This record gives sequence, structure tokens and C-alpha cells, in this order.
Amino acid sequence: MNRDQATQIATLLKQNQLTTEHTTDSVLNASDNYVFLEEEDKVVACAEIKKVQWYQWEVSHVSVLKPRRGLGNKIVTEAEKVAKQKNAKVIQCTIRSDNESSIGLFKSRKYSQGVTFYYPNSGNDVIIFQKTLSIR
Repeated sequence: MNRDQATQIATLLKQNQLTTEHTTDSVLNASDNYVFLEEEDKVVACAEIKKVQWYQWEVSHVSVLKPRRGLGNKIVTEAEKVAKQKNAKVIQCTIRSDNESSIGLFKSRKYSQGVTFYYPNSGNDVIIFQKTLSIR
């Protein structure tokens, strides 16, 4: 990832209601945690993917430049691919309860809805979704 890509990712992340600001430098410092898609040298989708436990990875901050073009599905596919390559057994995400498009995306990808909790830092109810990546 180069600096221009990191800047574009930080800009995409700003459209989400995040409690932490992502800057070019913060994205660059965690560049191994990001997957992104480009079209004509422009970042059109990104997500953060990171290890939570030896068996569990989390995909977060899925962001797309233009909704409804299948980019969310493509970037989650890429995130799952990275998690599988790194031996993940389970992948999870947390989604604001009012984010219907993200909920629809992850449900369509066979993620199971888990518990809902209130996150006081954002003032939002958040739902945990999980998917098994390793099936015998």
C-alpha cells in the first residue's frame, strides 16, 4: 500500500460512524490489516481484517465508494480469503443495528446474527455477526 492508497482508504472510512478517526498515517501504520479494491487507480472499496484469537478474525469498517455495485460483497470476499489464508476458523463483524445495507450484505453471505449490545462510545446498538470458515 502506498501513501495515496492510504489517503483514499482513510477518506472512505470517514463515511462510517466510527469512534476513532482514521488518517493516512494510521492506515499506513496498520497497512497489513487492510484489504482494498481499485478501479483505474482509485480505491473503490476497503475493509479492515485482523486477528482476534488464534481461531477468530474480524472484518470491520467495510466501506465502498459507490453503493449497490457489488463492491461490498467483493471486499468481504477478499477479507474472508485473507482470514482463511491465515488459518482463521471463524470470522466476525459488528454492525450498527440501524445499518440495514451492511446487515443485508453479511446475512446474504451466510453470517449468523448473534447478540446485540449498546456501545456507549458511539451511542449505538451493535449486532455481532459470525461465520464459520472451517468446516470438517
